[in-house]
Amino acid sequence: MTRRALSPSLVVAAVLADAQGEHRLAFYALFAAIPALAVAAIGAFGDYLEGSSPIFVWVNSLALVLVVAGTALRAPALAQDRVPTVALSALVLVVCVLAAQSVLELARGWLERQRPRRVAGQVD
Repeated sequence: MTRRALSPSLVVAAVLADAQGEHRLAFYALFAAIPALAVAAIGAFGDYLEGSSPIFVWVNSLALVLVVAGTALRAPALAQDRVPTVALSALVLVVCVLAAQSVLELARGWLERQRPRRVAGQVD
């Protein structure tokens, strides 16, 4: 559970840092989110290989690509203490993708609880 919560937490920290004008802190929060998102994407791929839905692989991979691109776009502008508009757009997209992932995770958990369970020894 901690593995799944780390990357959204770092992205939210970057959003909050940008809102306060601390663009360097936001850059480092996004930079730290890259390995966390990579681990989440690899974990989602492992779950897919075990029979889970491929949507989580795509969502995690998209979030990783957006964070890498947004961080790379921010790096040259750190000296001027500003953020390119494209980098802010990438950050907003990452927040939307991670929110959609959370909704998908909740829906998957709800559907699994609604599925009838088979009792050992029960004959259909």
